[in-house]
Amino acid sequence: MLKLSLIFSRSFGSVFVLSLIIGVVLYGVTFLIPQFLSSMADYSALQSGKVVFVSGIPALMLMPFLPLAFKYLDVRLAVFVGMTLIGVSCAMDWHLTARSAGGDLTNSQLVRGFGQIFAMMFLNQAAISAVAPEDAGDASALFNAGRNLGGSIGLALMATLQDRQTFLHFNRLGETVSANAATTQEWFAKAMVMPSGEAGAYRQLAGQLLEQATVMAYNDLFFALGVAIAITTPLALFLRPISSDTQMAMH
Repeated sequence: MLKLSLIFSRSFGSVFVLSLIIGVVLYGVTFLIPQFLSSMADYSALQSGKVVFVSGIPALMLMPFLPLAFKYLDVRLAVFVGMTLIGVSCAMDWHLTARSAGGDLTNSQLVRGFGQIFAMMFLNQAAISAVAPEDAGDASALFNAGRNLGGSIGLALMATLQDRQTFLHFNRLGETVSANAATTQEWFAKAMVMPSGEAGAYRQLAGQLLEQATVMAYNDLFFALGVAIAITTPLALFLRPISSDTQMAMH
């Protein structure tokens, strides 16, 4: 049976909350990017996967240097920097447009990859050093459980809020369209020249509103993830420094 009381200690409690939020953000982003590219840029699953794969490149670059990093970097600084980079990557993604494609997400994916490797690997070590040696197994299990729980919460929230925000923005954009406005009448005059006539013009207008509403919904979600990271990043300052005799446990 896991020792759940560890969560209520200052040092390990910070680890658990940070792992939970990282799970929400990383799983959420992994859900949002393919969905956005599929709906906005008509990407296939393979093309979307290639864009998501970019975030793994920093891990391949930094992995050989992690033992030295564990030795010389303060865990609080490393996690703080990692969380900050993840937050910055979310900020880079909340200005998407209907014309954005995979290339527009490459830089943010690289920044997120660097942040992920620093935050996750050092948090894993902080989880072990935050408890007594006999509780190390429970701490590691709770750390992984927090990350996975955060991932489940993130996926559920992103799927739910995406539909909700799209509906909200679609209605708000629709309210701004006035039938008496000169620009609206001019647009309909041009659109009704099409063979589909008035019905086709309304469908085209609804499609454009839905496209913009969808993009705005994705921007809202990236913004929310960035705010979640910003709120929890200061918890890194409460982590316990890794002692020199702490055994590294890589997961």
